[in-house]
Amino acid sequence: MNDDKDLIWQEIETEHIIQNEWIDLRKSKYRFPDGSEFEPYYSYSRRDYVVIVASDEDGNYLCV
Repeated sequence: MNDDKDLIWQEIETEHIIQNEWIDLRKSKYRFPDGSEFEPYYSYSRRDYVVIVASDEDGNYLCV
């Protein structure tokens, strides 16, 4: 039976492309359990937020 450690990707490099209080966009390089490497792997995390889109009775979108 395989050990779960045999499935873990090891992050070996990370570059933060954008990092502020709202978003963190990263470009990473990973080493797979078999020793091969993969790049680029893009990922992002963000804070929770809400988007509100207003429209009138005719279905027109209102923009400010």
